[in-house]
Order: sequence, then structure tokens, then C-alpha cells
Amino acid sequence: MIHPIVLHIPHASTAIPEAFLDDYCISLKELEMEAETLGDLHTDTVFPAHRFDSVIFPYSRILVDVERFRTDSEEPMADRGMGALYTSGHDLRIIRKQITGPRQAELLALYDEHHRALETAVEERLKTLGHALIIDAHSFPKERLPYEDEATQRRPEICLGTAPYHTPIALTGELERAFTSFGYDVGRDEPFSGSIVPLKCYQHDARVRSIMIEIRRDLITDLSRRKKISDDIEQVLGNIDLKGT
Repeated sequence: MIHPIVLHIPHASTAIPEAFLDDYCISLKELEMEAETLGDLHTDTVFPAHRFDSVIFPYSRILVDVERFRTDSEEPMADRGMGALYTSGHDLRIIRKQITGPRQAELLALYDEHHRALETAVEERLKTLGHALIIDAHSFPKERLPYEDEATQRRPEICLGTAPYHTPIALTGELERAFTSFGYDVGRDEPFSGSIVPLKCYQHDARVRSIMIEIRRDLITDLSRRKKISDDIEQVLGNIDLKGT
């Protein structure tokens, strides 16, 4: 039976295919460290991908960041070298040459493939159920990274990121209460805000709802805590009042 929830997991991988390694201007060891620092490691297991239909990007975000806008003119982080195709790392040091021409087209084809998969998953739910709920799954470090804004100083254990038009207030409140009942410190749109929506649905199709759930990484990297947060997330998502939101 099809379920309204679609899990979007864009940053769980650290994989960079060998064919693209020459594009980078740092050592392989530094590149591996960068992929781990910026990756949302274990989000593909902490979030219940086994239970809900999941769209998971199989490559590192420093190869292609599918959560960014496709073009630099639309993406605010492009000014820091962190648009869809990163040239800067977490400390704003140059890690890759500017990508243009056929190589750019090759990488953006991976971006487009991922977004088509998300769009297809959402459309299946709209056709079958008449509505869809995207859970945009992320993690963030306990300490602010150099590329982040000063506004991200507060680091609650769980951040609920909202998108104008697509995140009902009732949904945000329900998740906040649920996570708080499990003993977590929860923030709304802090340290990060927003949640992904397929472009064709953006700000005009209210049947598509979306909310970002970001888990502070010390809850995930600590093995003794990982099982608890995973079980709690599955319970929270499984109990969402989809009709009420």
C-alpha cells in the first residue's frame, strides 16, 4: 500500500567516482575528510528508509549538491563556492576547479536524475492519494562550521526546517511536540530553514507538503544514542496525523 510520506535523503553518501577525482585540487585524504565533514552520514539508516519510499542520492554533496538550486544565479550559497557544484569546502578553501562545459553537463545530469526521481515519487502519491508529504532528512554538526552564517549559532538537538506555503503550521507543531515528548531540544528553522519541494509543485500545489528534519550529529555518531534517535524518528513519522495537517 502506498504511503503519503516520501523520505528525501540527499547527503548521506561520501562517494565520489574515480572518473571525477582529477577535478579536485586537494589530496585524496583531504577530499575524503571534506566529504565526511559535509556529509550527513548515517541519515540513510537513522531515518526509516526501510518503511517509507525513499529518494537517496548515491554520491557526495561535494560532487553534486542536489539540495541546492541548479543554477548559481538562483543559489545564495554559490557566492561562497557552494552552489550545486562546489568549488569550496567547509572552511571556504578552494577544493575544486570551476566546472564548465561537458563536465558540468555530466554532473548536472546526475542532479536532474535525482530530481526526476523525487518528482516521480511525489506524483505517484498525488495520483493515488491526492496528497504527499516530503520528509527532508539531514544532520548538522554540534559546532558551527566556517561556511555557516552567524545566525546558526544555536544548535538544538533537532531542527525542523519549514518552507513557506508547503509546511503547515499544524505539522510543525505536531512534530515539535512529538520530539519534545521524547526529551529532545527542538528548534524551528534554527540553525537551518527550508525544505525541498519539486520545482513544478513549488508554491502553487498545496497538496505537496514538506518539512525538513535535521538531527544534530552527536545523536547519530554516538552508537549508544543512534538506536534511540532512529527508533524515535520512526515512531514520530509513523504517528503523524496526515489528515490533520
